[in-house]
Amino acid sequence: MVESFEGMNNCFENANFSHDNVDYELSKKMSIFSNLSIMLARTYEFLHKNDDAVRVCDILLQKQLPSHLRKTFDSIKARVTKQVSQGGAPAGKGAPPAKGAKDAQAAVVEVSKADQVSSEVLGYLELIKTGNKEMIQKAMDALALWMPDEQEEIELELNAELWCRLGRSAIDQDTNAFVKIALYCAEMAIQNGDQKIKSKNYMRIPVTRLRWYSVSECLYGEALYKLLDTKK
Repeated sequence: MVESFEGMNNCFENANFSHDNVDYELSKKMSIFSNLSIMLARTYEFLHKNDDAVRVCDILLQKQLPSHLRKTFDSIKARVTKQVSQGGAPAGKGAPPAKGAKDAQAAVVEVSKADQVSSEVLGYLELIKTGNKEMIQKAMDALALWMPDEQEEIELELNAELWCRLGRSAIDQDTNAFVKIALYCAEMAIQNGDQKIKSKNYMRIPVTRLRWYSVSECLYGEALYKLLDTKK
């Protein structure tokens, strides 16, 4: 597996993409490379080879990956380093930029605001799982700085997902203070949505995003129930 990873990575690093040299199979190759890298990073994590796991994650985080894959590598990296990636940029030694064209598709890419925030919040969520409750407030502060673009479906879905996951982490602490945070997170998941969800035009919302709004409503109801004083 290691030889395959290194071989594929060298191919991407030495590739020379341009308008005259287009690889129409690039997305398929990157998908295979990403899946292989996830297995390798998790293997290193299981074997407690943290430096190797971080190296794999850093190399992939420099590629042009879809949000769901970036989330996976960010989560693995946060678990093995017990640290939060600030700004979404890979830390430590990564692979050098691809040789050749300035616009090489496999080269280091500029990280969007959505990827920056999601990278940081996912790191906090992993630390919360280890019992670090202080990270909940930090995650909330980081997520509050990002307002998704209503024209970008991926950003809308990702924002709702992160608020829901943060809310679940908060409510699991089972104290009134954290339950109130969960209530706030559930509200923000919908408040940061587009006009479709605000006007309750559910039929026009993609199912993948709509499910997170359903999760937020369930979370809101659960939080309200926990805050009820049944003795009154």
